[in-house]
Amino acid sequence: MMALIRAGLVGWSGALLITVLLLAATSSTTTTAGVRRMLQPTDIQKALLAKYLSNQELESHLKDYVKRCSKISRLVKFGKSGQGADLVALHVSSQPDKQSAVPKPQFKYVGNIHGDEPSGRQLLLVLAERLCAGYPSEPSIKKLVDSVELYLIPTLNPDGYAAHRRENAAGTDLNRNFPDPVKLRGKDLTQPVGPEQPETRAIMAFTLEHRFVASLALHEGALVANYPYDGYPDGDLSVKGSKHASPDDAAFMHLARLYAKLHTTMSRSAEFKEGITNGAQWYPLYGGMQDWNYLAAGCMEVTLELNDNKWPAPPRLSEMWVENQAALLQWPLATLAGVHGVVKGEGPEGKPLPLAATVLVDGIAHNTSTGPQYGDYYRILAPGDYTLRVLAHGYKEATAKVSVPADGSGVTKDFLLAPLVPFPVKAKADQGSKVTVEVVRPGVSKHPGGDEPQEEWVLVHGGPTHGTHSSGGSSGSGTSGFVKILAIIAVQVLAVGAFMAWRRLSSQWGYSGLPVSTIHGSPARQGKSAWPPV
Repeated sequence: MMALIRAGLVGWSGALLITVLLLAATSSTTTTAGVRRMLQPTDIQKALLAKYLSNQELESHLKDYVKRCSKISRLVKFGKSGQGADLVALHVSSQPDKQSAVPKPQFKYVGNIHGDEPSGRQLLLVLAERLCAGYPSEPSIKKLVDSVELYLIPTLNPDGYAAHRRENAAGTDLNRNFPDPVKLRGKDLTQPVGPEQPETRAIMAFTLEHRFVASLALHEGALVANYPYDGYPDGDLSVKGSKHASPDDAAFMHLARLYAKLHTTMSRSAEFKEGITNGAQWYPLYGGMQDWNYLAAGCMEVTLELNDNKWPAPPRLSEMWVENQAALLQWPLATLAGVHGVVKGEGPEGKPLPLAATVLVDGIAHNTSTGPQYGDYYRILAPGDYTLRVLAHGYKEATAKVSVPADGSGVTKDFLLAPLVPFPVKAKADQGSKVTVEVVRPGVSKHPGGDEPQEEWVLVHGGPTHGTHSSGGSSGSGTSGFVKILAIIAVQVLAVGAFMAWRRLSSQWGYSGLPVSTIHGSPARQGKSAWPPV
């Protein structure tokens, strides 16, 4: 049967459906069920690029999507806009409704941060359709969905979109509304500090909860891939044309270049060399989402400007999809293109257990933490040679040298850390606020060639009976009598006598400048402590 197909968008029974007009020579009527069976994914994609959906149509379409593509998708509501619209992420995964049996990195796309930059809404919807149509038959799409947990957020600013303006309903630019590292120097950036809008607070909490490894933010107004930092250390807003590089500048430049090269035209930009720019070098801004992601959440986000003009006409959307399709589909695999693996420690009876650990890269002042369930880590790095160091409380430090290949395949490096061995000490706090601590069994021996222990003492537990204690200082109420404190020392500590070992242990408790004496032949510390007298 020959047919002429015309696609449009209408609301139908509470869901956004594609209306197809079939003019057939052999039949004058076609049932609704027949039309829906004949509808192909490409028809849906074309229809989504034919017009911008209203917020209501977007909501209906997403609900319809998770019905059609239920095996790989679910909807996640993570907050509400200032006017009460749901903020929704479309989770696409090989196992969307259950915890993955193996660790996987998490990645997010964020569109429509500015209300008058809506192309990202439609591009992410088409991307979702592409994933649904290609899974599991297309190897490249199967690899992406099987390897990475994808979260597509078509709009972060539905109120601004409805009003056809940049800001949200309260008149706030959301991309200037995040806790800023310059204004809040030295303070906790993970918590809202007051002026953050509901949309900002929602995406902050969502990002921290999911520990996203990387992210793409879709904007309009230029054609370039922008990377951190966006501002200068002095908070200057003037355009200086000078770069402010982050510790991961090489990796960010690599990520920006990757997107620009996968894009059909971005890398050939006449304005931006290679189609990329450092944010501050282009123009400085503060309170941006990109820098917050990196510094507060450890998420390496690149900001994409995908069209010179804002709010491009619908015919331009199809062209933009062709330009960005490969990049949107392939870029998330960069989460695995550096170094990744799991960190475990020897547990009871030698059974390895996932560890809460910190992964450091020599020469890069930015650390990565492991995930709580698997002990997994993902460290995006530019191609090259690196030395990794892994630290976990109560375990020996581990190091490894790795070479990150240029082909994007990445390196898997797992770590199994050996535990340190604890030994007891005693402490006594009297009514006069003096504290006396005695090493019960230091477990050290003389080294024939020196007097320094080879490893640091580390406090892992302990404190007064009716108080608290941490490795950074002491607090609580002391009581007379002996109280048990647990400290640890490495088995291989071969040096020094008890005095040097005790000096290192005491430094972990913050007793700076207190006089030292020897009690019962063992080193001890006396003097006023942070614990108040009873």
